[in-house]
Amino acid sequence: MTLGSVNIFDGLRQSIENGAEKEIILQNLKDTEELYKKTLHRLEKITIQSDRQQEQVLKLNEKLETTIRELNDYKDSLEIKVADETEKRLTQEKILIQNAKMAEMGNMLGAIIHQWNQPITVIGMIADLLEAEAEDGVAKKEDIIGYTDTIRDRIKFLSATIQDFRNFFKPDKEVKLFSPKELVENVVSIISHQILKYKATLTVSGDSGKIAAGFPNEIKHVILNLINNALEACGQNKTEKPVINIDITRQNDKAVITISDNGGGIPEEIMQKLFEPYNSSKGEAGTGIGLTLAKTIVEEHHKGSITAKNTDIGALFRIELPTVNM
Repeated sequence: MTLGSVNIFDGLRQSIENGAEKEIILQNLKDTEELYKKTLHRLEKITIQSDRQQEQVLKLNEKLETTIRELNDYKDSLEIKVADETEKRLTQEKILIQNAKMAEMGNMLGAIIHQWNQPITVIGMIADLLEAEAEDGVAKKEDIIGYTDTIRDRIKFLSATIQDFRNFFKPDKEVKLFSPKELVENVVSIISHQILKYKATLTVSGDSGKIAAGFPNEIKHVILNLINNALEACGQNKTEKPVINIDITRQNDKAVITISDNGGGIPEEIMQKLFEPYNSSKGEAGTGIGLTLAKTIVEEHHKGSITAKNTDIGALFRIELPTVNM
């Protein structure tokens, strides 16, 4: 836009040329005319600058729209990448959990085989006695009944251990009320040979009521892992008289399970990353998965918490689980 250059001062100049103070007035008029011209010039420059600025604004808007489109494309691409990485992480976690369960299953099978040795040996001895007495013709009915009763008891024991094994790895399909103390005692009975192997003293005390709600078989995995870790810590530390104390209490709206040992504690560098995968103090013997699985079970599956700290003589783990009002 350009302002007009019509000189409005020409008429004024002609009208005052014959006046007494024409020189003064003409000079003032000239000054005013110069000021007017300068003002017109400035307005024209401002108008030109405004047009240029408007053009620049339009260009900036175009750049901004292009940048927004690029950012949206990048956001969409990033969301896809995040989804892919999340899926990979979940797959890796599932593999870790499966590996941990397979390792536990191997340990449990070892426990069962050890528990089976004694009853199978007894059954074999009874079979030898029956065979020898039958050959000698001295077998008595009451002896045979006694032998068969013994065999029957041993077979019941073998069957019970198989059932325990099946139940231990059977996934829970729904939330159940359970007694943490009974659950812990069941785990202790299953791995009793491990406790004897380390010559450890293990005590279970506290509330025996059905005060917890959740998936009991999953919590069994956690307790089994923590007890095995305590036993192995005592073994590594060469503790002369290993002691493991498990206490169950109800505190406010939580069922609290504490497991403590006198195995020397957890090294500080391990403690800082204790629940991260592949973080183990067992060297090549450990997978470093067990405590990661324990944290997943307690915190994600049960909305509870699991923590660890060192004591003067060993380590203490604390598990908090939701409770129900009875």
